[in-house]
Amino acid sequence: LEAAVAFYDGASFNNSPAGKALAGATGGGIELDATQIEAIAGFLRVLNALENIRAAVDALQRARSARLTEAQCRAALEAALADTRDAIRVLDEAGLHPAASGALQRASRLIQRAQRGWYARAPRLDEAIALHRLARAELIEG
Repeated sequence: LEAAVAFYDGASFNNSPAGKALAGATGGGIELDATQIEAIAGFLRVLNALENIRAAVDALQRARSARLTEAQCRAALEAALADTRDAIRVLDEAGLHPAASGALQRASRLIQRAQRGWYARAPRLDEAIALHRLARAELIEG
């Protein structure tokens, strides 16, 4: 992600038609230093993690519904686990928000346990949802 942001600071973009159009509109190309590149990439990583958390909580709430078949519940749990793991990866790659990542790792383990069967599934899902919300608050406030 950092490399993608840095692309817009380089000659390849600034000499492209889009870069030249931007330079014409603003009076210059994009100039970013390493700190700014990291800050933009960090912001995008947090946005990505927040969207993953939103999607995971939605899937967990669906899995918690008594109206789903077992197959539908398992599919919702798989989606929640994939979104949770993606949020962890995105944050950990840049060493961002270790407390949020830790909460998501605990939630991931609970989802995996919930996947193994219906016994004690509801309280595990409730706890996983609470951990996702804790991680969300850490990302927003931290």
